[in-house]
Amino acid sequence: MKPKIGILGYGVIGKRLADAVILQDDMELVGVAGRSASFSLRDANLKGYKVFITDQPKPEDASQRLCTIDGTFEDLLINCDVLLDCTPKGIPNQYLDLYNSQKDLITIVQGGEKHNFGGTSFNSFANYNDSFGKKKIRVISCSSTGSTRFVYTLDKYFGLDHAFISLVRRGSDLIKSGSGLFNCLKPVLGQSHHAIDVNTVLPDLNLFSMAVQAPTTFSHVLNIQADLKKPVTAQEVIEVFENMPRVIVGEGMHSTAELMEYYMDMGRPRRDRPEIFLWKESVVVKDKTVYASINVHMESITIPETIDCVRAVCGLEENNWKSVYKTDLALNIQKHKECYKK
Repeated sequence: MKPKIGILGYGVIGKRLADAVILQDDMELVGVAGRSASFSLRDANLKGYKVFITDQPKPEDASQRLCTIDGTFEDLLINCDVLLDCTPKGIPNQYLDLYNSQKDLITIVQGGEKHNFGGTSFNSFANYNDSFGKKKIRVISCSSTGSTRFVYTLDKYFGLDHAFISLVRRGSDLIKSGSGLFNCLKPVLGQSHHAIDVNTVLPDLNLFSMAVQAPTTFSHVLNIQADLKKPVTAQEVIEVFENMPRVIVGEGMHSTAELMEYYMDMGRPRRDRPEIFLWKESVVVKDKTVYASINVHMESITIPETIDCVRAVCGLEENNWKSVYKTDLALNIQKHKECYKK
């Protein structure tokens, strides 16, 4: 029987997850929920999704004027096996008592929440099986997901002694650009949370990260120095990543703007790129040390991870590589099948 999926929050992540869920043949979207005044509910309704509201409506609210309302958030929860909470950080805890009152409900939150929300963080490659049977799970953040894919691959194939990750982070999401930075760079003073976040799914790796927030909305750039356990060549590193799912090895595009333009021209919905992009020209190897730059599209990178998380917690698929392939195929981001036979 297909698990029934509900989504709270129809914003940057929620709308992408709704579209991703309906593409899967082993899960079913029940509906999306949000504040009565939110215009995004109108957009959900126009796409044919059932709409539920989290608060007491007012006659002037967008949902009352422009939507067909199917009930309250509580009505949605009663009909769900899994809730994908896509609200901003801090909001899921406000609903914790409600979630706990639904004893069979599985709640998956995004990386803005702390690891201790449920004590389990998720990544498709690193710790897929750790989520079996859990009721509260967190999918790690966008930059952490990108970092994990990179360091996991190096560790899996070559062995990783230590990695330093330097992030240049976008100032805000595109639709929230009014709250972003202007004419300044804002460093995180000391270690950023990203290496700590990666260690929630890869606890044995020796990692350190620093970050700078920049006045751009496009995406994140991560510069990585990885010290391996044996000497390698740049070509060996490139070939490994060319055969790793959810990684694009590309060249000839030298800015985040060029990347965004390219994937828009290629017809990607919302110009999304759930894969990390590894600049081939950036890969430099000196004996055991790898230097490289990758790009992370923060709005879409955790979407396939969240779909895999649903499969893991519901026991729909025990093998993470099979789930990754199934998700990638549905989202049309699959690589050749040999990449998934790990």
